[in-house]
Amino acid sequence: MPAARESPAVNSVPLVSIVIPAYHARFFQKALHSAIVQSYPNIEVVICDDSRGDEIQGIVERLTVGCEVPLRYVRNPQRLGFTGNLLACLSEASGEYIKFLCDDDLLFPACVKMQAELLIEHPDVTMAFAQRFIWDAEDIQ
Repeated sequence: MPAARESPAVNSVPLVSIVIPAYHARFFQKALHSAIVQSYPNIEVVICDDSRGDEIQGIVERLTVGCEVPLRYVRNPQRLGFTGNLLACLSEASGEYIKFLCDDDLLFPACVKMQAELLIEHPDVTMAFAQRFIWDAEDIQ
């Protein structure tokens, strides 16, 4: 019978990169906010901006004033499309685990913590999913 694994110390937990392939500014602020308030202690947020304007960059600058979460903002030199932008985010990420977050989605505050803990406690598991709730633009389920 294998020995029980101890919970890792806070500063030894794997880095989780929350990657946001951004394009639409309309819901981006809520998405970014949900990423930076995660209860998991070791995250970075990577945003690759594929939009035409500078609205997403402005939101990043406003929301991250005084933010302690490491954040990397990259403005794509040319439009990459969704798949290219997602790949750009992955190339910028340095975490052991990756959490995708589209610019019109939200994370519950404990989402990354719960998924990372599952992966840490079960090394034979290679992917974790979260339950999804569908909401409309007016926050109606």
